Amino acid sequence: MQYIIPGKEAEPLAGHLEWYQDRGIRSSVTLPLLVEDALVGVLHLGTQAPLGSEQLRLVEGYAALTVASLGRSPRKGRARP
Repeated sequence: MQYIIPGKEAEPLAGHLEWYQDRGIRSSVTLPLLVEDALVGVLHLGTQAPLGSEQLRLVEGYAALTVASLGRSPRKGRARP
């Protein structure tokens, strides 16, 4: 699942739109990090340039590597004490 902010007409789910606009962020993607169907984190990337399909594939790959690493961890992605 991903969410891309297309510009000034962003969905309310994007959060504080003014924060993004003040920083010139035009595109954003958010991916859940799931290990065994449990949410263990969220990967969020915002950029001033539009995200193309290649950048999205790279972000998705990074998320998949992170999930694989967390899945092999003895702590299974639990927060540190």
